[in-house]
Amino acid sequence: MDNIIYRLFSLVWHNLVNSDMSREHVVFIAGLPKSGTTWLEKMLADIPGYSSYLPPHTSIQDHNLYPDTFTPIRGTRVVVKMHTRGTRENVAILKKHKIKYCIMYRDLRDVAVSWYFYLKNVAINHPLHEIVATMDVDEGVDYFIDNDNGSDSLYLYMQWLNMWFNNRYSNNSMLIKYEDMLVDTRKEFKNILDFYEINISDDVVDTIVEKHRFINSTNRSPGEQDVSSFNRKGIAGDWKNYFSASHVEKFKNIAGQFLIDTGYEMDTNW
Repeated sequence: MDNIIYRLFSLVWHNLVNSDMSREHVVFIAGLPKSGTTWLEKMLADIPGYSSYLPPHTSIQDHNLYPDTFTPIRGTRVVVKMHTRGTRENVAILKKHKIKYCIMYRDLRDVAVSWYFYLKNVAINHPLHEIVATMDVDEGVDYFIDNDNGSDSLYLYMQWLNMWFNNRYSNNSMLIKYEDMLVDTRKEFKNILDFYEINISDDVVDTIVEKHRFINSTNRSPGEQDVSSFNRKGIAGDWKNYFSASHVEKFKNIAGQFLIDTGYEMDTNW
């Protein structure tokens, strides 16, 4: 009898250990700053059984991955959203831990505008806050375009994207555009769930999507601005309301081909 009980226990234990419910499931989002990744993180963290997790070593200056980054979350189901660069070292750590990842980005012209308002009005602890806080929007966008030495600039954000494009493993990663999320949030969210192999009911999907629509999470319609809010406006193409002719020309010189390569423009006649 004892032998039978032992065999049954061993069988149950084996099935549990090898079941999907027993293993950790890290949902990793590598996000270009000001590209909607907090929105996506909150949606994913609302999936039953999941929660957000930020590695304790993370800071404004440090979003790198380390050999022990994922050690504290073994056996858990978490959503990790970071602004990690796609260096070979960071990608290798994700590969070693067999973690799928999505890379979320946005039209860099909209990023420039969103970055300015965020740094000026919201991110009071950011190292550049005091500098940007003294600028009007024209000066702030100029600063983002021209600055090639700091941690936040057009040049470095292009570099951030190019590293991910060049170093990612295509069969283990997914590219997500903020604009696609705006156009059909439910469709894109379902695609992301399929990529991460997360199975939840359509009712749960609908509940999560509706909860996190801009109008429901902010009590404002998309396009209705609140400069003091992290969720400032919730639209695409807002750069057209702020870019001067000088901004356009400088942006074309630096990132004109990049916008074409990433599908945001057909040519430089914009």
